[in-house]
Amino acid sequence: MYLLIKLLTFCILLSAHNALGMSDKSKNESSLEKAQDKVEEVYDATKNKTKEAYRAVKDETCEMINGKMECTAQKVKHKAKNAKDDIEDAVEDIKQ
Repeated sequence: MYLLIKLLTFCILLSAHNALGMSDKSKNESSLEKAQDKVEEVYDATKNKTKEAYRAVKDETCEMINGKMECTAQKVKHKAKNAKDDIEDAVEDIKQ
């Protein structure tokens, strides 16, 4: 999925390049890198939100079936995983 998004982004940018007639190679590479970075950011954000939503649904389902007391540990674990994902994204952003 990630590679498909990158490929589609590249194709779109290549089409825009041809349509606009950009001739400056460094400008084109710079805009391509910026677009690729933006796509990666959107992909990461979407991935994290999807994981959070999935975990929230699992928590709610567990509560409906087993009751609140039995699902507390699972909820804490999911909160920790969400925090870990956020920290990993922040560290990755700092590295760039």
